[in-house]
Amino acid sequence: MRIGNISAPEVTITLMMADATSGSIIWSITKTGGGASFMARHFGAKSESMSEAIIGVVRESIQTLYKY
Repeated sequence: MRIGNISAPEVTITLMMADATSGSIIWSITKTGGGASFMARHFGAKSESMSEAIIGVVRESIQTLYKY
């Protein structure tokens, strides 16, 4: 994503879990994260790297499994 002269990675992932026997989807999530934070947009603070954005989105997605 590019906002003015600030560039920040934005990541979208889709994860699915299927039942091996029936093939039916038992859990799925699409999550987007990253992008320029408030501090980066307004005060020029450093935005997160691509790796940090990916790790954050994957962690948030996996944590939704605990609800089931």
